[in-house]
Amino acid sequence: MRKTHMKVLSVLFFSGWISGCGMFYGEIEEPNLCETSSLDIPAASSGESSRSIVTEFRIPSESQTLEDLGFKSGYKFSVTFEATGGVHDFGFVDSAKARIQGENGSCELGEIASFQRSNSASPAPTLLIESSKPVDPVPCLDSGKLNVQTTFAGNLPQSPWAMNVRVCLSGKSRIDASSK
Repeated sequence: MRKTHMKVLSVLFFSGWISGCGMFYGEIEEPNLCETSSLDIPAASSGESSRSIVTEFRIPSESQTLEDLGFKSGYKFSVTFEATGGVHDFGFVDSAKARIQGENGSCELGEIASFQRSNSASPAPTLLIESSKPVDPVPCLDSGKLNVQTTFAGNLPQSPWAMNVRVCLSGKSRIDASSK
């Protein structure tokens, strides 16, 4: 990714210099940036109907400079949960909501994706939550990490369980130097 940023910045510089008027834009596309982590979840206490988990999503260090350079982004966000122990499927989840925060709460993008169980859907060993509109994580890249908080609601397991969590961003960052 570092080479990509350097190429983009070089092209931006030379395009402005050659054109003389500075009317140009640059775009960086990240087809699929994903990170997977494993979590062990303790048993729910009697009557507990919701639980929040937080996973850390590390962003390449060069991405932190995007905000300083004026880039705006539109990324598709998704988080996939895969049952790996203690449960066979996610039939116990009635709804789920995902939020993105910068490290130490430095930025809050609010709810960016949600899931609501359909009565006709059969339980599956994976649960996918996707954003319905583009997300701009650039304002939260000051630390190189994003915290993804997911809150599950439903009839939570009364015994410990485990899962893999795969967080993905795919999309583009763009800078329009003609407006600067």
